Amino acid sequence: MCVKTFLLADSGDTFRPFNVEGHSYDPVGEVVGLDKFGMRANLNRFVNCLSLCNESNLLIDAETNNIVPSGLPTEAALKVLVEKIG
Repeated sequence: MCVKTFLLADSGDTFRPFNVEGHSYDPVGEVVGLDKFGMRANLNRFVNCLSLCNESNLLIDAETNNIVPSGLPTEAALKVLVEKIG
C-alpha cells in the first residue's frame, strides 16, 4: 500500500492535488510540485497530523536491508509519505 495522490487546501475553497512518486514502503521518491507550494502552514499541519496520529513504524530488516512496516498498512503508507515530504 502507498499514497499516490493527496490534496491540500490552497486558498479559500480550493484544494490542490499532489502526486507522490514511489510504490513501496521504501521512502524513496518525491512529491511532485511540492517545492512550489506556497501554503507552508497547511503543509506543516498536514504532516504533523500524519506523524503524531500514527502508531506505525518503518523498520529496517537486518538481513535484507529492506524497509519493513510495523502496524496498520494505511498508517505505514502515511508514515512513508511524511518521510517523502521531509
